[in-house]
Amino acid sequence: MIKEFKNKGDQYWFFSMLGFPFFFMMASSENYSSFAEEPVLKIVIGLLLGFIGLGIGFILFRLFKNKSSVIKWSVFGALLVCCIVYARVMTNFQSNKLPTCVICGYHAVDKKTSECFVCGSETWLETKSYDDRTYETWIKEEQLFWFDLDPKNGKPNFFEPKNLEGYFKDESWSPSITEKELLNFKE
Repeated sequence: MIKEFKNKGDQYWFFSMLGFPFFFMMASSENYSSFAEEPVLKIVIGLLLGFIGLGIGFILFRLFKNKSSVIKWSVFGALLVCCIVYARVMTNFQSNKLPTCVICGYHAVDKKTSECFVCGSETWLETKSYDDRTYETWIKEEQLFWFDLDPKNGKPNFFEPKNLEGYFKDESWSPSITEKELLNFKE
């Protein structure tokens, strides 16, 4: 394969056309990692997408290998632009996630009804109109009601499962109650 290169510029173009799509697609696998909770599955998704990128790069290389350097690098530039557009679209897609519920921590609050699809709690903006509790008291009481003890070990697990009915736990969320408060409440 290396022997068929006419000059060093062709080698650079070859490795650019194969390397860039491979590494870009591997890195973009983070956008799809919500489908896989297991680390091994995340690696497999990354490699699978990487090899898809490698295939795209190889096809483009074979199609344009005998063209002039200007055309080759124009194709690489077009590929680069496509990758930037793809990354931008994925960023917008990520920002369109449902808001996080302060009670259960899942991205599951309906923007129209202000109700969580997972725990059924309304947002504070809806609740405060008819509830005389403070914001902090409201969160604690709702979390005490929502969370339960793990039947296996008798301890609460505020962060599992990471995916519940297709809704994903916000990794930056943390509960307002402590394990001790929940244990005392459940007794």
